Amino acid sequence: MPSPETAAGPLNILVVEDTPGAFDLIERALQAAGLNFCSRRIDAPEALSGELDRQHPHVVLCDHGTARIDSFYVLDVVRARSRSLPFIVVTGGALPEVQLTDALTRGADDVVPRHRLGELGPAVQRALRLGDARQRLAEAEEERDRLRAELDAWRLGRPRLPTPLPICAGCKKIRDSHNVWIQLENYLLAHLNIRFSHGLCSDCVRKYHDGLA
Repeated sequence: MPSPETAAGPLNILVVEDTPGAFDLIERALQAAGLNFCSRRIDAPEALSGELDRQHPHVVLCDHGTARIDSFYVLDVVRARSRSLPFIVVTGGALPEVQLTDALTRGADDVVPRHRLGELGPAVQRALRLGDARQRLAEAEEERDRLRAELDAWRLGRPRLPTPLPICAGCKKIRDSHNVWIQLENYLLAHLNIRFSHGLCSDCVRKYHDGLA
């Protein structure tokens, strides 16, 4: 998912809403919050999958009371495609507790009543931060699992093909999947839960002893 914090351009916001007037209110609320965005409205279930593929939105806002698309259906479609794409339910009235719990359990990031649209901008910003954190976590877990599989293969005597791992020839730092250089010890701790105990080998003991003599 592209990071909204970069200079790549405005946020792409997909709004599932069958009432143009309600869509206008949502856009005004986002503008009042100072968000830089472009939005597109859909009101038909057959348009959802194609729009997700075409627009690659940063955020999906869905009216719970739309006549043509059930918000839980939209949420299930979005979550089947991405666990990290921010999703906010906008509802015309207070959701019953059982439906609110159901929406959050299925993966909605927030629920904003239409009569409190002043909360929509902050809710979008929170959801974006959460989505970015989920994406980074998923990437870290994927890298951890890959490294663990490599380590298990070596332990069982069935090494896989070598996997390139960028390492600095000078300081021995490792470049991670986010193009950040980190200490080797920290990299192995984060991805393989390996913690080093520090000491000196016999060669280094002699070297330090000779240096102090």
